Amino acid sequence: MYTTLVAQCLVLILYNKRLTYINPSRFQSLKYMEVLYPTNRAVCYEYRLSFPETRSDNTSMLKFSEVELPGFVLPAADGSDDNCPDGMCMDLARRGTASQSSTCYKGYASRAIDGNTNGQWNKGSVQHICKETSGWWKVDLEANKLHTITKIKIYNRSDCCKDRLDGKAEVQILDEEGTVVASQPIQGILSVYTFDFNNVVGRSVRVQKTEYGNMQFAEVRVLGNTVDL
Repeated sequence: MYTTLVAQCLVLILYNKRLTYINPSRFQSLKYMEVLYPTNRAVCYEYRLSFPETRSDNTSMLKFSEVELPGFVLPAADGSDDNCPDGMCMDLARRGTASQSSTCYKGYASRAIDGNTNGQWNKGSVQHICKETSGWWKVDLEANKLHTITKIKIYNRSDCCKDRLDGKAEVQILDEEGTVVASQPIQGILSVYTFDFNNVVGRSVRVQKTEYGNMQFAEVRVLGNTVDL
């Protein structure tokens, strides 16, 4: 069999399709061919083998016994698997910059992105804003990157005060201009709150108080994918 194969991979990079062509020269027989896509930022949704052209004698044929598509999952900060969509799982908050409307008792904003989910205050990993109206905590994700957010997880304080988020705050995704593009209310008294988002593109994530009071939690994870702009 003499022919030329085309390997096509549709990838999510700035919402464009990227084609990769592998053109072996004419070959008599081929038992195995390995195709390496040379980027660690590719998120492939489809692989396809096809003929770019048909031989003049109309005898072109494509026969193979197996197509193997190896992949990988990026672990979360603590090594756990959060089963993110598209086979990717990355905590975008860990490379971000945290801030908050006020700080009480040295409960700095950065504590909520330090990778430590321990909710006991004396362990030094719980943030704390003061009693105020419209208080907030926010993480700005890395600049000059496209962030697609699939899931947000908030780890509550565990030694007391677990009800300070219940019905009194919401989690928001903001764009480059600071406009809220998606939000969900925080409801219930839980150890871990999980919010699913349908691949929302955002620049920052904010936990916004919706009534007067203070707020504490141990960790915020922003799970999704990111590519360079």
